[in-house]
Amino acid sequence: MMKLLPSLFLIVLLALAITGEGKALAAQQGNGVQQSTRVPVTVALLDRMPLLGSATVIQRRMNSEPQDFILLQADSANSIRLSAAVQDLLTIRRVQGDQTPADFITRVRMAEGAPGLTRRELPWAQRVINDVRRTDPQEIAGLGTVRAVKIWLPRQDNSVKTSPSR
Repeated sequence: MMKLLPSLFLIVLLALAITGEGKALAAQQGNGVQQSTRVPVTVALLDRMPLLGSATVIQRRMNSEPQDFILLQADSANSIRLSAAVQDLLTIRRVQGDQTPADFITRVRMAEGAPGLTRRELPWAQRVINDVRRTDPQEIAGLGTVRAVKIWLPRQDNSVKTSPSR
């Protein structure tokens, strides 16, 4: 029995260490509510654009999920236009926040070659365009029946907005 006591003591210590490690891992995970590091945007191809003369448009809606849309003219959609729209949307989100304060629509200006304006083509943009072209049309409120996919962009406003306390 005396020979088993050190082994039993070692087993108890290992069990405590494992249990303590498990609690530490659970504590790191928090209360189960995690703030996402990405925010969705719907990329859609349209035959008729909401702003005449615009081949690429960003639309933000307060009462919609997702709130952000990148709308591309179906016959001229390409990875450069999508890349420009994504970059503009990220800039808008940095200013307005990831949650839009009001309904908003703007055209994406394509000033290729303009001094001081460089547009970087995103390496995954063509794949998204291909995915949108291959997807089945779906009904989206306010847009009609369109080809669309959801993509996820990095969160731009990391602050948690709270209402004033009374």
